[in-house]
Amino acid sequence: MKVKLKEEKTNVDKRSESRRSCSVYITFGTGFKIETARIIDYSDSGLRIRVTSNSYLGESIEILESESPLFIAKSGSVVWQRELSPEIREFGVRLAAEPNPFQIYKESGLDRMWKAIQKIALEDAFA
Repeated sequence: MKVKLKEEKTNVDKRSESRRSCSVYITFGTGFKIETARIIDYSDSGLRIRVTSNSYLGESIEILESESPLFIAKSGSVVWQRELSPEIREFGVRLAAEPNPFQIYKESGLDRMWKAIQKIALEDAFA
């Protein structure tokens, strides 16, 4: 009996968005440490950063300064790291979700009731 083995494709890259290349220098902080690094590429949900020292795996970072306004005041956590040489490391940062400025607080029952009253008042005004 011959058994055909089915070839499976494994998707190593779990990203849903495409990455865009760039070469932007940033200054970021982790607790009491501040360092300058270069962004290699980015997507809507993350960054790949190259640094010359230190290990940041598992730490939270906040971008303090950037050559591009696109990256200022972003924060996230380091989710992977690889050593390119003894002095150079790259790491991946998953960016924190930015709050929706139009819905900072979860809508309560009172808010829904108030919206219903406003809707009825508008319908009566234009009736």
